[in-house]
Amino acid sequence: RSVRDGYALATSVRVEDLRISARIGINPDERDRRQPLLVSVDLQLADRGPVASLGRSVDYRRIAAEAEDLGSDHIELIETYALLLGERCLELGPVERVEIVVAKPEALPRGTASVRIALTRRERHDGQ
Repeated sequence: RSVRDGYALATSVRVEDLRISARIGINPDERDRRQPLLVSVDLQLADRGPVASLGRSVDYRRIAAEAEDLGSDHIELIETYALLLGERCLELGPVERVEIVVAKPEALPRGTASVRIALTRRERHDGQ
């Protein structure tokens, strides 16, 4: 009998405070320049067993690459950026849930604006 019979295992793959230079914002002065974003991603893996190979996980470098790639297109809102990144992350591997935090440190004179979104994969009703 394995000790694993006595607990439930959940594994998250995380990238925290990734600094991205993004084309983001709705104000006219924001449209033609890049701004810093701080992006944090938490992917909860769908597989409840131990992760013994990268095939059962997600390479954090792929998460960072998706975040950087998304920053090259102009996006008006950090809410939209977070949602698009979350959708991309759900496709990176065996991911059940994704939580994204996007902070825009230069949005306020004396603070940081941020948004947090969470996406959970729904069970499909067609047997898959």
